[in-house]
Amino acid sequence: DGKRKYRVEHGDKYEGGIVHRRFLMNIISVVQDYFERWLNIDLHYWLRKLPTRKRRLIRIWDIITWNDDADVFIMGHIHTPEVLIWVNEQEVIKTYVNTGDWVEHQTYVVIEDDTIRLKNWQLEVERKNSLSEGDSESD
Repeated sequence: DGKRKYRVEHGDKYEGGIVHRRFLMNIISVVQDYFERWLNIDLHYWLRKLPTRKRRLIRIWDIITWNDDADVFIMGHIHTPEVLIWVNEQEVIKTYVNTGDWVEHQTYVVIEDDTIRLKNWQLEVERKNSLSEGDSESD
């Protein structure tokens, strides 16, 4: 019937390193909070920029390889909204979607008729407001 198979997960199990050591993460969070208040800088923004594009692509490739039974893999653990679409060796369209986050990016995913769209809530509100303003001007 042409329907795609979806897998939706939080994605935390694909994160490596210290993220799985809760005690260590708590200590790092306290130190980060202290430095951000003391130095008045956003360390989270700086730390988020550390991973290179190559490392991100390798992570995405690993996630996709581990979830080969799905045509579409949707997760949100990594807060950067992104979509990656490709055709595999069997000529099946595969899609990776990271929903991003609600606080900084205000992004979400909509699936209609097997079409996946990554949307930004603020942009959608602005678009609807501009459309309704255009309708009221024509009246």
